[in-house]
Amino acid sequence: MALSIDLNDEEKRRLEAVAVRTGRPTEDVVHDAISLHLDEIEETAWAERAARTRRASDQKTRPVEEIRRELGL
Repeated sequence: MALSIDLNDEEKRRLEAVAVRTGRPTEDVVHDAISLHLDEIEETAWAERAARTRRASDQKTRPVEEIRRELGL
């Protein structure tokens, strides 16, 4: 999929600097940046759903220290 975005001067400068420093085409740097950020967004959404599910349940929680003691860790 082709995509067109407008970068401000600072974003353009940073993108070009990373591409030069790494010796990679700017397109590759942009692709990797988008992929990494999408991973973060997906992980955050998963964590938020898990937290909502846990809060909505009757599950009891325990401090990690208690569990470690129980397991002899």
